[in-house]
Amino acid sequence: MIMRDFLFKTDSIAKSYTGKNFIYNNFSIEIRPGDVIAITGENGSGKSTLLKTMAGIINASRGKINFTKNGTEIVQDEHNLHFGFVAPYVNLYEEFTPLEQFEIFCKLKGISIDIEIFENLMLEFNLHKHAHKEIRNFSSGMKQRMKFILALAHDTDLLFLDEPTSNLDTAGIEIVGELIKRKSSQACGIVIATNEDREKRLCNAFFDLMDYQ
Repeated sequence: MIMRDFLFKTDSIAKSYTGKNFIYNNFSIEIRPGDVIAITGENGSGKSTLLKTMAGIINASRGKINFTKNGTEIVQDEHNLHFGFVAPYVNLYEEFTPLEQFEIFCKLKGISIDIEIFENLMLEFNLHKHAHKEIRNFSSGMKQRMKFILALAHDTDLLFLDEPTSNLDTAGIEIVGELIKRKSSQACGIVIATNEDREKRLCNAFFDLMDYQ
């Protein structure tokens, strides 16, 4: 069993692009190893914006985000080394093959390129037969699977998943469901922005963003 000791915490974070109207406000949460959290709310309530803020892709307008591992606070510039992020709107370099994309991603993130991990993930997500195709020729579901492969390029403590089964067929949905269960059992923390019942059934805590407007 993988043992982890971390605490991810937001303290009254809020986001506004104008300084007046807040997309979400005073959102506080604590996430520990093995937690699977659902962020719910009607379309346009700010689920994606909140998830990107928590993952460090965009900055909060106010409030604090802290990530502590093994009793040591990790500086915000290094959060991405511990987090993985999957969303339908994540861009891929479509002129490259999966391996080329994987290598570029690892270099940009500053992590080692592990070909064995890549090959195992390609097999898990049933893309191994397409390893030499340019990503531009992938279907939307295949591209979504590729985004998971990138997010899992190294062992992350937290996974942020925005509508993770978007564009996936039944087989892909099952793969993602099993992945979430396995990563949770390995003490990874998972946050899912979703309104899908099948995704919410994988979660053990729920936050409705309509309560933070």
